Amino acid sequence: MMRLGVFSDDVGGMESALMIASGLAELGAPVAVGSTLPPHQLGARDGLAVDVAWTDVAGLCRLLDDARGGADTVAVLPLASLRDGTVTARLDVAIVVGRDHPAAARALRSARFEPEPAKSHGLALDLNARDAPAATAVPWFLAYSSQTVLRTQAMLMSSQGPALPFAARALPVMMPRFDRRHEGSQCTGSPNAEHRRIGILLAALALAAAAEPSARRIEAATLTQLMSSRILPRDREISDRLIGLASVFESLEHGDVEPDRPTRLPSAQRREIRPSCPPRDRARQLVHRTATVRRSNPA
Repeated sequence: MMRLGVFSDDVGGMESALMIASGLAELGAPVAVGSTLPPHQLGARDGLAVDVAWTDVAGLCRLLDDARGGADTVAVLPLASLRDGTVTARLDVAIVVGRDHPAAARALRSARFEPEPAKSHGLALDLNARDAPAATAVPWFLAYSSQTVLRTQAMLMSSQGPALPFAARALPVMMPRFDRRHEGSQCTGSPNAEHRRIGILLAALALAAAAEPSARRIEAATLTQLMSSRILPRDREISDRLIGLASVFESLEHGDVEPDRPTRLPSAQRREIRPSCPPRDRARQLVHRTATVRRSNPA
């Protein structure tokens, strides 16, 4: 299972965390969400789809430790906590995000790192660089649909080419900015199909980022390789989860009837869903949708 940290200075952190948790729960896997942020930073919403454990850093560390080998755990923290090794050392992957521009700009700055001199075709990361967060993998930047300039900057910094003084890693998907009519739907027990698709995309990308901690980018080839690799038990677990998410995603894309979502994230054991098309095609379906999310969710 995965231990994910979402770091933000505004409500974008909780919005993104709940969206990812919703995607992870699509296969019936248990998901826990904990936060050191005050509850009021969630915003004016009723009927959360998950019980958030509001706690301090020590409590959050216990939650992450208890999750080893069990439930997926999503931790939501302020951006400054990215340099707190007591938390980040327990994470498999870290994501930085901001819903509003000032918080998003700070998130992108926090995701910068100094690229290591080319060893593996420029793909190596220097986790001991001056600007790298302590005791954790370099975080991934997640942009909102209204932050095209920041996302472009992040994507350029993640590309290969002439050496830059710094680099960043960006997830190839954008969080939607929900209007007042839909703002809480990803937090309630009945998210619409589009929000479910975005949650699945985010969950799949988070799983890929955790499985490939030194990757500079996540592409269709990354997901294809992870879906196809089944040598080790850990490989098979990741492959099964990605294929299962792709199956649910495909059903939503085709408008197939899905059972009603529970009002709480499930705690049942994950069920296995076998593919109806090759992993390569499923990876393309998932990644193709990352390019259209921002168009279907304008600011």
